[in-house]
Amino acid sequence: MLRLRFGHLGFKAKCLLAIFAVFILCSSASAFALHAYRQRKLRVSHASSTITTSHPDVTLAASSSFRLLDLGFILAGGLIPAIGIALLVLDKSVASRLRNIVQVTDEVRFGVLDRKIEVSGRDEISRLVQSLNRAFADLRSGQEKVLGKINALRQYNDLFIREKHGNDGVIVVDREGNVTNASGKSLALLGYTRKELLGRPLSDFLAPESKNRDMGEFFDLPRPSYNRRKEELVFVDKAGTLVPTKVTITNLFRQGDSAGALFVFADLRNRDELVEDLKSIQNRLRQSSIELGMKLWELSAVKEVVHTLQTTMSLDEVLRIILTGVTAEQGLGFNRAFLLLLDEKDNSLRGKLAVGPGDPQEAAQIWNGLRDQSYSLKELLKMHRDALGQLDPKVNEIVKRMRFDLAPNPGIIARSMLEGENFNITNAGQNPLVDHEFLEMLGTDAFVVVPLIARGKPLGAVIADNCFTRRPIEEADVDLLETLANHASFAIERAHLYGQLMKKVRELEQAYQNLQESQDQLLRAERLSAVGKMATRLAHEIRNPIVSFGGFVRLMSKRLPKEDPNQEYLNIITEEVTRLEKLLTQVLDFARPAGPSFELVDLNEVVQQVMVMMQPEVDEGKVAVHVELQPDLPQIRLDPLQIGQAMMNMIRNGLEAMPSGGDLCVRTYRREDHVQVEIEDTGVGIPQENLEELFSEFFTTKSAGVGLGLAVAYQTVRNHRGAVHVSSRVGKGSTFTIDLPLTMEDGINQSLEQG
Repeated sequence: MLRLRFGHLGFKAKCLLAIFAVFILCSSASAFALHAYRQRKLRVSHASSTITTSHPDVTLAASSSFRLLDLGFILAGGLIPAIGIALLVLDKSVASRLRNIVQVTDEVRFGVLDRKIEVSGRDEISRLVQSLNRAFADLRSGQEKVLGKINALRQYNDLFIREKHGNDGVIVVDREGNVTNASGKSLALLGYTRKELLGRPLSDFLAPESKNRDMGEFFDLPRPSYNRRKEELVFVDKAGTLVPTKVTITNLFRQGDSAGALFVFADLRNRDELVEDLKSIQNRLRQSSIELGMKLWELSAVKEVVHTLQTTMSLDEVLRIILTGVTAEQGLGFNRAFLLLLDEKDNSLRGKLAVGPGDPQEAAQIWNGLRDQSYSLKELLKMHRDALGQLDPKVNEIVKRMRFDLAPNPGIIARSMLEGENFNITNAGQNPLVDHEFLEMLGTDAFVVVPLIARGKPLGAVIADNCFTRRPIEEADVDLLETLANHASFAIERAHLYGQLMKKVRELEQAYQNLQESQDQLLRAERLSAVGKMATRLAHEIRNPIVSFGGFVRLMSKRLPKEDPNQEYLNIITEEVTRLEKLLTQVLDFARPAGPSFELVDLNEVVQQVMVMMQPEVDEGKVAVHVELQPDLPQIRLDPLQIGQAMMNMIRNGLEAMPSGGDLCVRTYRREDHVQVEIEDTGVGIPQENLEELFSEFFTTKSAGVGLGLAVAYQTVRNHRGAVHVSSRVGKGSTFTIDLPLTMEDGINQSLEQG
């Protein structure tokens, strides 16, 4: 398909094309009108039939004449409208475009330079529009340059004419060294007016020592030398006063050639004052930097202490960490620190723990040792946290004596906790709120006290001093101690809560253990009750015949001569009867235990009596006995018969474990508020799996016996509120330890209730 594109045509071509199209249209219309006229005329001729043609040539001539007339009519009908319409359209199009050009030109004439005429076509008018647009663009560019020059002139004017403040003056000189401009500050410094200064050589205003300088050296530099140079020049003001200045010289260039120089000079007459001011500022900055570094170091020390506090839940460890952070040189740096906790039972503050040396000599020894080791704060905190048993004795004797009532008249320490305030005491002897007894105990009249408060609940207080170095306690020290105390309070509260929780857990575990023991005792009691009833009945039924049988055998042994061969058999029967009688006695004693009859006795005497009674059995076993009794052993309330029987059962058990002989050692000693009897043998030992059942009733590994000896001994010691411990190694021997409390009043009452 043929596509016509007219956008690239010029204005003339478009006009011709439009005239041609109008001509074709009008010609077609004329031809159609003429054809319609001829047809109507022919119809009229045929209707009248009065018109005839006599000769064919005439008819042909007439026909040709009519054709020429028709052609002329058609051409006239097409050309005349086309030319008229084309002239009309051309006049309107050109007039519209010319009006647009005139309107935009007027706007540009009044300063609106951002206008642009739309271009359409390639005729003379379009080329004219393009030329106008380029002219408008050149005007806009020129306007921007002019505005830039105006702004530069304004800045130049502000710098060199209006500016009178600041510290530096500015002078511009040309290539010959004449002053071309000067700032207001330079006029003020030299005391001249602008007229007096401009146009004159710069050397006219210089002192002789500076005037001798060759001014050409300031301008004889190649273009790349833009580096500023600093000189010292001495000017002479209008009053003849020398004005020493520090000058910065910058070369000026125009089109690659030197155009002069820019002199920026500072008045050095007050240089000493400026230097002192600068030194003062530097000193203040240095001091501020030191203080800032100290603050950062102190805050990092507090952060390290807080971080270490988070590693433990033990109250003792928490208190130790806090006081170590307060007294460590890498921490807060106090000489001593005392920590007191609230005792809610008697409504008072009580000393809990202290850290620090006890006297100047100890202080010097400790601090020198720490400096030699170069410990970090983290290492010190960990070291003191893990050394809970190694307390500073002197300061802890002091802190244990500290007690402050919260009512009715609380002193300075109690008030600190109750009111939540810090107190930095510098002259405690003159302070009526400081107790003199406490002051004498502390040994210094300068200290600081900071409360320990967590979530509004008072927990205690921290007291710190510098009693050895005598360094004054500054407010910054108090603020830092308060920051540490705030974090420490939450650590103490957390440790308290954890301790209470663990106490409840232990109570629950103990309650569960007691419940288990009660259940075991109940089952054991039920079992023993049944066994006891049966054993009592059997013992009564068997004992009488055995007693009678034994009596008859002994009687027969007496009546028979000693040389009688039956005497040996009678002796065997007598021994077996005696053994059966002892066994029945043990069963009856176990089934119907008698309550202990307490009396104040010497335990060493009980042991000696037992060893005398056991001597025959010891001799039979060929055992070497060693008795080690602690002298001056305190007397104890117990039942000597029952405890003696328990010892005999344990000694007999040791003798039976040494069938081939060995060593048996019996010792007595005191351990805190208990006395102990230790029975050690070198026998075969007891396997680990048998230790748990060792004191159970009727448990035995021997071919003879019923397993009641150790069970009776264990129950006897328990009735005395004591305990039995056993340790054994197979092939090495066993050790039985009877542990009895020195204070037996509670044990007596408990035993009586059980009885």
